[in-house]
Amino acid sequence: MKKATLLLPFFSVFLLLSGCGSMLAPSEEEKMMQDAYALQRVSVLQHAISDPVVGYKAGLTSEKGQAAFNVDEPLVGALFKSGFSRNRGAYLLGNYHDLRLEVELGFILSQPITKPITIEELPQYIRAIVPIVELPNLRFARKSDMTAVTLVTSNVASNQFIMGNTMPFDSEHVNDLQATLKKNGTVVTQGVATDAMGDQKEALVWMINKLLSVNYPINKDYLLITGALGTMLPAEKGQYEAYFGTESAKPYEMYVISFSIR
Repeated sequence: MKKATLLLPFFSVFLLLSGCGSMLAPSEEEKMMQDAYALQRVSVLQHAISDPVVGYKAGLTSEKGQAAFNVDEPLVGALFKSGFSRNRGAYLLGNYHDLRLEVELGFILSQPITKPITIEELPQYIRAIVPIVELPNLRFARKSDMTAVTLVTSNVASNQFIMGNTMPFDSEHVNDLQATLKKNGTVVTQGVATDAMGDQKEALVWMINKLLSVNYPINKDYLLITGALGTMLPAEKGQYEAYFGTESAKPYEMYVISFSIR
């Protein structure tokens, strides 16, 4: 180890002289994020011993969200089997530290992915789209404790997620999808598919390649959720319905997820 340590300064000088140093040496911020993902992965693998990973989630997929946390790309975290539920679930507000609500789109994979992909290659890997209501749990004592690094190390607030009925994946129309969340019959947020990185296909490809870069396996039947459509809301007691579809409801029929917060 000492020999390797002694060689590092000379290697760094070589890189600088060759003009490659800036390309290979990560910035302090990049190094912190690399370390954060390494810690996240250790935590996820330990948790998965008793609670299997069933997919992954993306967070901060809007430019506004990224600007608020001073990052230039979204974040990723793992989804666990214990977090999965179907329509008409009920959640007790008191069971969570800071429960939030997001309406999103999810994509079920038709086969494993072991190498980076392009948008052109994406359709062969997607079996179906599913409406999703995610219920992140922000586990921070103070708002000031929540940074991009701590979000990553806390698995991007991964918690519960409700999955609706599957719909076919249509590459040409996926960005036409819209979502509306109602609480006790009143609209509380609305969003469109392009809220996630401007394009669902680009969001998916970025997410897949990011997951591979931080050494996560991507298996057949895994669920990938690409980020909030509209605004993330604080959870409040009430009856909720999330509606998914397009303006014309074609080629998709309208899909609804119902749940309650008590």
